[in-house]
Amino acid sequence: MESIVPLLKRPKFPKPSNDVDATADHCKFNDLPESVIHHIFSFLETIDVIRASAVSTKWRYFWTSMPRLNFDYEANWLNPLGKEVYLCRVYEKFKDLINWVLMAHDKSVSIQSFRLSCLNNNDDHSLYRWVNILAQKL
Repeated sequence: MESIVPLLKRPKFPKPSNDVDATADHCKFNDLPESVIHHIFSFLETIDVIRASAVSTKWRYFWTSMPRLNFDYEANWLNPLGKEVYLCRVYEKFKDLINWVLMAHDKSVSIQSFRLSCLNNNDDHSLYRWVNILAQKL
């Protein structure tokens, strides 16, 4: 019985040190130039860049100045159960996100790239609205 007791105890992890070096390492990514952070974030979906804005106060509105926007419905929004009612509501939220990002995007930053992967709906005029907004930002 004594041999089982040590296995049930929680392991002890060393406490982080309060060294200057430890805090300096923590902020290195934050200290990168904005153009480098934009480049790194350009590989992410726009929704993930928006989510990352919660990590740092420096990044709070960073997503509004992204020159490359990437929206992929299948990658982040599809319901694994495939319920049609659910898909209709989720697709509306996906379109709302795109509208919100395009309207809140910094007017002084031109959009260099806009990638969109979504459902094809002939009755939906959202695509025309988005192209119109993008054309104004050239």
